[in-house]
Amino acid sequence: MKATRTGILLRFARLMPLVMAWPLACAPAVRDEPVDVAAYPATIRLACVGDSLTGCPGTWPVHLAKALDARWEIRPFGLGGATVLSFGDTPYATLKLPEVLAYQPDVVVILLGTNDSKMRHWYYRKEFERDYRKMVADLQALPSRPRIWICLPPPAFPGQWGIDAGRIREMLPVIRRVARRQGVPVIDLHAALQDHPEFFPDQIHPDVRGSIEIARHVYRALTGRKAEF
Repeated sequence: MKATRTGILLRFARLMPLVMAWPLACAPAVRDEPVDVAAYPATIRLACVGDSLTGCPGTWPVHLAKALDARWEIRPFGLGGATVLSFGDTPYATLKLPEVLAYQPDVVVILLGTNDSKMRHWYYRKEFERDYRKMVADLQALPSRPRIWICLPPPAFPGQWGIDAGRIREMLPVIRRVARRQGVPVIDLHAALQDHPEFFPDQIHPDVRGSIEIARHVYRALTGRKAEF
């Protein structure tokens, strides 16, 4: 009996890597190539989805619009205090996403998560992945079939208004998993800005330098070219 049990355990151990890899093997391939402008006969509609880091005056969509050519129409859909979590005080999916869907974008860049790090929101962190995946799936189901990029949120230094640097770091692997399972690429703004607390005078919101840096990384992801601004 002991030998049989040992054999079963050994076989199970050999199968475990396959079992663990199965969800990823079934995930769609990630499309991370730049946008092919020639594939769009008309204006390319770009929706910038986010919270106040996206919606405040002078934030990264403004600088991105200056860098992209006239073929692009950039529209910010920022909502102050917005959360991915449907349990948040200001759930993006309910309050702003319908406007994005009505816009029928060709390209979407999502920068959310900062407000989800508030303790009263992150209490529901088990729902974060589900709610994020649903948001991305709703966008992917649009007739316009938009290309989508997900941004990892910038760091907090260390944070205020309940926003917390540690909880932001905790959500990073979850956001990466969402992107992987939905087949969309990631723009890592967290790593890009983690050594620049001087770009965040209130510890949360980027100043002009920080907003330009975000725009540079988004520009490179969309075009495949280094930003010269």
